[in-house]
Parts: sequence; C-alpha cells; structure tokens
Amino acid sequence: METFNTESIIENAANVKMFSYGDIELPVKMNDNGSIEFDAEQSAFGLGLTKFNSQGKEYVRWERVNEYIGVSTTGHKIKRGDFISESQFYKLAIKANNQVAEKFQDWVTEEVLPNIRKHGFYQIKPLNTQQQIRLLAKGTSELNERLENIEQRMGLPGNMAHEFTQRRNKKIIQVLGGKDSNAYQDKQLRSRTYRAMFAAYKNVFMQDRYNDVPMKMFDEVVKFVGNWFPPYELQSEIQATNAQGNLFKGA
Repeated sequence: METFNTESIIENAANVKMFSYGDIELPVKMNDNGSIEFDAEQSAFGLGLTKFNSQGKEYVRWERVNEYIGVSTTGHKIKRGDFISESQFYKLAIKANNQVAEKFQDWVTEEVLPNIRKHGFYQIKPLNTQQQIRLLAKGTSELNERLENIEQRMGLPGNMAHEFTQRRNKKIIQVLGGKDSNAYQDKQLRSRTYRAMFAAYKNVFMQDRYNDVPMKMFDEVVKFVGNWFPPYELQSEIQATNAQGNLFKGA
C-alpha cells in the first residue's frame, strides 16, 4: 500500500514562497540544486489555460496543459498539486499564445525570476498564517484525494479479508442450522450454500473474488453477508435435511 509522509508536506511548504499576481497566488519552489519550479495549477490559471463549467466555475484544462508540455514524451501526466520546471513553464506560456499568458509570463520573467536568482528568493513578506494554512491544507487535500483513489482500486487488506471470511463462515453456519446440523454435516449441501452466497455476491458487487472488493466498500459487503439468505429452493432443501434424523451420527 502506498504511504505518505505528512512531515514532508510541512518541509516542502518551508521551501515554497507564495507570489501574488492579481487574484492568483503562485507557489514557487527552489530546490537544493538551485532549480526553480512553479505550481502547475496556478501557472495554468495565470496563463489562461482554463475553462468554465456549467456552474460558472473556472478550472484548469489539464489535457491542454499536458499536450503543451509534451506528456507523451515524459510519461508523467501533470495534475493538481504538481510543480513544473522553468522549461515546462515556458512551453506553456509560448503555446498558450494569448494576452493573459503574455502578461503573466512578463511578470514571472521580469520580476520574480531575476529577484530569486539575485537574492535566493524574491523579496516578499513571509507567508502569513492564512497563507501557510492554505498551503498546508492544499497538501492535505491532495493526500486525501490520493488515499481515496487507492481505496477505490485496492482490494481488502489482510485484516479486513480475515474479518470478512469469519463473518461469511458464521453466516453459512447460521443458515445451515449450526455446525451440528444435518445440513452443515452434508458437505455437498454446505458447498452449494457457499456457492450460492458467492453467486449473489458476484452479481451485486461485480467481483470475481471476495477479496477484490474495494476497501471503501467493506461495510457494504459485511452488510450484504449479514442480510443474505439462500434462494427458496436451497433453503427448502436445508430445512428438509435438518428435519430428518441425524444421518451422520455413528457413520
């Protein structure tokens, strides 16, 4: 399972300075080797690589950003939370080719970059508390999005899989009438009951194995097991088998 270091977010925040350009707050990061990187999302806003949805909310055209940067050659798709290099920033600015992009690029190249190279960082006031919180909150939001994505695609981990197996077995024992019942002692009937539960599970959750269900659906599959009962014909056979004398004692 992918892991995250929240301390690195705080450390990275300390290496990032925020620059204000109208309504845009552009995080700029200086690496140990002296290279400079720009926040991809805010750069795209500044360069006008955006569009509006039906509710009037402006958002980044990531497909255009990746096209201009040449993601097909790098193999890494730029997304929210990423930083881009100077060369990538220039690619976006040149290919954006609009007045908004030209003015934003002029500000970066004529004010921000010369001062960073001269003083180590552009001479601005330190981040205020609100800006620091916003920057850290952005990192936390990105972690939450990545975790949610993992939970959506990852199957049950060992502890969840074990708990699910116990609940499934307990349910099978219950519907068969207990471990001492005729139905449970009948291996073929018990096996068919397990298969009936799995068929119903597969039909509901569209998974080929129990443990393939996404982590975030664990509570749903547990509820499914708790509410499951065999089909009518199988349930009738179980009842009829248990109504007979104990066929297996003394066998």
